[in-house]
Amino acid sequence: MTTRNTRPKTNATTDLDLSNPSLYAELFKNPTGGASRTGSNRRAKEEERRKELDKMKDEYKTRFVEEAKHTFDLQAPAEKMARFEETLRQRRSSALYPNFLAAKWREEWEREKRKTQKPEYEQPPQDSQLNGNNVDGAKEEGEI
Repeated sequence: MTTRNTRPKTNATTDLDLSNPSLYAELFKNPTGGASRTGSNRRAKEEERRKELDKMKDEYKTRFVEEAKHTFDLQAPAEKMARFEETLRQRRSSALYPNFLAAKWREEWEREKRKTQKPEYEQPPQDSQLNGNNVDGAKEEGEI
């Protein structure tokens, strides 16, 4: 039967004998290995952390480049309208001047409205029908 602990039990009041190599090694041993590796272990952790940071920087740069591709351009809508208006100018379209177009539509609408409201309304006589006279046939003042 072998015991796991080969060190003799000590009381709390007794001094530790550091001349015993097994006791000395147990007290001062490094849980990850020998004492000579403490510097290299720290370097390995620093390198690992540096690699993680470099990876994070690269991810940030790629994300930043992707976001920069899709920027919002305030000038784009105005340029788009200008291109559309230019095509209308080349076609000589009346839609380029919406006020004129709307005025013409309103004139047509009012004409139709007048026709439906006053069917007895007649067109004024032409100049050839007047023979120099006014609508009721009388001459105006100063006419001979």
